[in-house]
Amino acid sequence: MKSTIMRIEGFRSENLNNERDLFIYLPPGYTESEDRRYPVLYVHDGQNLFHPAMNGQSWNLHRTADRLIANGSIEEIIIVGIANMGAERANEFMHPLDGVLYQNDKENITPRGILYERFLIGEIKPYIDGMLRTKPGAADTALMGSSRGGKVTYHIGIRRPDVFGKLGILSPYFYYVNPLSLEEHRMYASFPSKSPLSKIWIDLGVGKVCLSWRNTSGRSCPKC
Repeated sequence: MKSTIMRIEGFRSENLNNERDLFIYLPPGYTESEDRRYPVLYVHDGQNLFHPAMNGQSWNLHRTADRLIANGSIEEIIIVGIANMGAERANEFMHPLDGVLYQNDKENITPRGILYERFLIGEIKPYIDGMLRTKPGAADTALMGSSRGGKVTYHIGIRRPDVFGKLGILSPYFYYVNPLSLEEHRMYASFPSKSPLSKIWIDLGVGKVCLSWRNTSGRSCPKC
């Protein structure tokens, strides 16, 4: 049995008034059992998950999933990659919430995160649940992204734990640090109450650390 990758071209969003591709990983056993249903992982920047794109590199998420399924580390899952819209990526991944200083971002932001959230929950998820044999409940639905995708995962996941019960937040873009002044500008909102999520993974990857720069926060030098 082999896993397969489907591509849905030109999936239209009425909320965002645009079209993008979806990339869908079906696990090895999907075609063998017509009665079995599967948990779903939704991932931003979908054109990078299974193919080299954007920066010319791929996450190779299909290979990782194949390996983890084969050795019994995870159950078989469906993975849905949602392509970003290039120049619109920063806008769609930004929520205009209290405490988010998007006006100070390095890019000129017009926040469309609320619309992207509605697109994901109200358009993509119903489409996937209707087309594939999914387990549609929050306990079996996860959301993941990196950098700005990690930040929008945080905002959507904390706001809608009724939809996404698990979050993977990789190297999130929680701050913009001005490389000249080293001033920090916060890019995330705080939420006063604990969200009833079953699992949250947050990590931070650093390519290198400047030993000549000292910061009590533990962050690496923004110039490096």
